[in-house]
Amino acid sequence: MRLVPALAWAAAGKGAEEITPFNWQATMDSGKTAFIKFVKPNCPKCEVLKQEWDPMAVELAKEPSIVVGVFNCHWPKAKKKAQKICGDFQIRGYPHIRYFTADTGMKGARYDEDQGYSTAKFKEFAMTILPCDLETRERCSKEEVEFLEQASKLDSGAVSSQLSKLKREVADGDNKETDKKATFLAAHVLAEGAKAEALQKEFDEFVVAHGVEQTWRRKQLRILRHLSSAGKKEL
Repeated sequence: MRLVPALAWAAAGKGAEEITPFNWQATMDSGKTAFIKFVKPNCPKCEVLKQEWDPMAVELAKEPSIVVGVFNCHWPKAKKKAQKICGDFQIRGYPHIRYFTADTGMKGARYDEDQGYSTAKFKEFAMTILPCDLETRERCSKEEVEFLEQASKLDSGAVSSQLSKLKREVADGDNKETDKKATFLAAHVLAEGAKAEALQKEFDEFVVAHGVEQTWRRKQLRILRHLSSAGKKEL
């Protein structure tokens, strides 16, 4: 891993955004892809990685659809809350890097360290997880464009109503997945042979189908949030 003098990237921008327990939920609800490095104090590896992570954050600062951040799992102003968030991801070693998209939802997915821990590799990966650009429509699917066009015809009240409805559906969907997993694990541990295989197949099929539904809901939610925000700016 090469070391980049701090002044080289600091002169170009501020680097990674600080994510804390106080802005965590807002970051998750922003509709942006989040690429976050989880760290702790007195972590030599975290300090070394900073030399690669921050230059990447500076280079992506002009990308409006992604947040490149750093989260201190022992943040002193709210240590227990910070540890709770990190505990939810079962972080055991530092630094720990995760990304959050419409596909992953709130649980996120871990960045595969085999892809490389250099500024160039981080940026290369980040560019692959950027969401649909709602201004230029770059990287947008046909379904996203159609939904955006339809939703753009709605008045602010209708947008707000659909936004509230989708928020509930996404939350209900997340809860359904959690409940389904708990039920599956309880039944699977007692099952044997063909019955265990059938339970596993049923659960796997549910995960795939439910994942597709939740991803589409999150994408719709992002579009409605964008329209709602744009409407407020026009007022």
